[in-house]
Amino acid sequence: VITLGATVRSLRFRGRELLLGYPDAAGYESGSCYCGAVAGRYANRIAGGRITVGGKKYLLDLNDGNNHLHGGFAGFDKKVFTAAAVFDNTVRLEYRSPDGEGGYPGNLTAAVTYTVCGDGFTVTFSGESDADTVYAPTSHMYFDLSGCGKGCFGTDITIYSDRYLPVGADLIPAGGFAE
Repeated sequence: VITLGATVRSLRFRGRELLLGYPDAAGYESGSCYCGAVAGRYANRIAGGRITVGGKKYLLDLNDGNNHLHGGFAGFDKKVFTAAAVFDNTVRLEYRSPDGEGGYPGNLTAAVTYTVCGDGFTVTFSGESDADTVYAPTSHMYFDLSGCGKGCFGTDITIYSDRYLPVGADLIPAGGFAE
C-alpha cells in the first residue's frame, strides 16, 4: 500500500500477484486510470456535476465531459494520505479534504482501512464531515484473476443478481433498476 491515493499496489494470494499496477511511482503520479487507488469523494459519475445538499446546489468539477467523475480533477487518487494506524495485518489511511475541494461542501476526514485476515482481504471506508456533504468512495483495483497479465481482458465474471442499473451512452444511470 502506498500513501498516494491510499493505493493498493500489490495483493498476492498463494504467491501470485492479483492486481495490475504501474512499475514505479511515476506511473501512479501521472496515471489517469485510478489504478489501485481510492476514487472519491464520490465514486462514479454525477450528471452535469450538480448536487444538492441540505437544499443548497453545488457545481462539482466537470472532468468527464459535462459530468463529474471520481472526485474531479484532483480526486482522492491524487492526494497523499497519512498512515494513521499500522499493524501486522491492518493499515488505516486518512486524508482531510477541505471544504470546497472539487466543489464539495464540508471539511471531510476520509479514511480507508485495509485488513488481511487468513485468505481474506477487507476494504472499509469511513468518514466524518463538519457539514452535510456527499461521500461515496470506492477502491479502484484492477484484478488479474486469470494470471495472464492482461487484467480484466481474459477473465470472465458472473454476478448473480435480481436487478441491475442500466446506464446511457455517457455512463450515467438511465432511470431506475432493471430486472
